[in-house]
Amino acid sequence: MKMKKCTKCGKEFPTTREYFVVDNRKLSGLGAECRICARKRGLDYFRRNREKFYENNRRWMRLNPDKKKAHERRKHLRKYNLTIEGYNKISKNQNGLCAICGKEEKVNRRGSTCLSIDHDHKTGEVRGLLCSRCNVALGLMNEDIKILKKAIIYLERNVQNEL
Repeated sequence: MKMKKCTKCGKEFPTTREYFVVDNRKLSGLGAECRICARKRGLDYFRRNREKFYENNRRWMRLNPDKKKAHERRKHLRKYNLTIEGYNKISKNQNGLCAICGKEEKVNRRGSTCLSIDHDHKTGEVRGLLCSRCNVALGLMNEDIKILKKAIIYLERNVQNEL
């Protein structure tokens, strides 16, 4: 395998994207610094220019609200190893309705009409999409089947008493 020397630390690494940052201006398509040195340089720049960095971010977000919202959505989906297409597929399978109550999501507290991504907190596996009310209800019951069954028994007992 072809090796390349980092111009910053002088260490040799295989000439791959795993070890060097992408730089499309170069013929090889790889930058001169290894990823470790590039990361250190970026962190140093950030620490020296923290306020400038934050101000640029705030200005960009103010000027690009739609792009900001799309970026936040993709970032949120990545947390569950989902793409927008994956989310849309699950939503289509559920007819765009909550997997528990079968209702559409109304505008939630964040101003979104997207259904919440329900996932197993132990495995991280996505189970389905829920409206914010059902999602919160599951969370308040600690996703514990025994507690949920007791809640059902409690509700059924009190409904029978009303009849």
